[in-house]
Amino acid sequence: MVAGAVCAALLLSLAACGDAEETGDDAAPEPADEETAGATDDETDDDEQAAGDTGDCDDVTANASHHISAASAAHLGMEALAEEVAAGTDGRLTIEVFSDAQLGGLGEMVENLRSGAIEIALVDSGSLSQFAGELGVFDLPFLFEDMTEFNDLMDGPVGETVNDSIVNDAGVVPLYWSAVGLRDMFFVDAEVRTPDDIAGLTMRVPEAPVWVDTFSALDTSPTAIAAGELYQALETGVVDGFEFPLGTAVDLNMYEPVSTMTKTGHILTNILIAASPQFMDALCDADRDALLAAAAVAEDETRRLWVEDNTAAEDILAENLTIIEDADLEAFRDATASVHEDFVETHGSELYDLVQEELGR
Repeated sequence: MVAGAVCAALLLSLAACGDAEETGDDAAPEPADEETAGATDDETDDDEQAAGDTGDCDDVTANASHHISAASAAHLGMEALAEEVAAGTDGRLTIEVFSDAQLGGLGEMVENLRSGAIEIALVDSGSLSQFAGELGVFDLPFLFEDMTEFNDLMDGPVGETVNDSIVNDAGVVPLYWSAVGLRDMFFVDAEVRTPDDIAGLTMRVPEAPVWVDTFSALDTSPTAIAAGELYQALETGVVDGFEFPLGTAVDLNMYEPVSTMTKTGHILTNILIAASPQFMDALCDADRDALLAAAAVAEDETRRLWVEDNTAAEDILAENLTIIEDADLEAFRDATASVHEDFVETHGSELYDLVQEELGR
């Protein structure tokens, strides 16, 4: 797990990060009894080290926050993280998972992590791009063809580079990444096959520069609305449509106020489960290691569940909506090509070129 490796390297460099103090005893050692008389010096040292590994560990309860529903793969993955870390720390570290923006929305989470107000939270490259603009590269239109491309990318050199940037520029500690799914477009009553069909519509988009730029390039009116307010905005005509991964649209019942969906796969959604540096710094070495090990398990579980979530959602959406599968994707790519050009001009080409190279583009 790349995030865990980078996190471990980061934590080793922090001055106050878990330097366990040894509590020596000046008293002379007791004579060996019959049970220990045959033990080698190495075995005795190993036993003493094992006993001391958790001597400086306190009981800790951490809040883990996300803005998606409790039925989502993100939530179930965080529950897996909580279960694994409880087992790995003998119950010393407890993670309580809060869904549905109970502790704040996506836009607040990076700052909450930076300040230490939240111990663990779901963020994404879009929200992180407020602090490190080059991270918006992962939200560029028509960059990824499937979820596996993103997951593999974040498990390699790109992931190492990105996690370093997140630590240095955003000030949070990466735990694990996952693709959520390619986003498709949903409309209240429009049938969209070409960029001309979407021009003039009001589209709900996340409040991230690349998303706004993408839908501006398509001549729509991009409007930032919180996910919790989107259902009503669709019902009341505030917006004409939105775009989500399939699983998210079903988890939030957002297929109910719309009539059509156009298969575009225009942007891939990702999530990062990240931790507060203050929280990581306060953990003892053993429990920090247990958290990183648990994150590797949660990463695998989250990625598997998102694939299942999107696959199951396809059937539900097909039963409830008119699905348009013959959209002119080449025309959409051409219409949004300027978003790539503007991004490179604004943020430089270093990370962009690295991503393209790794993807074999």
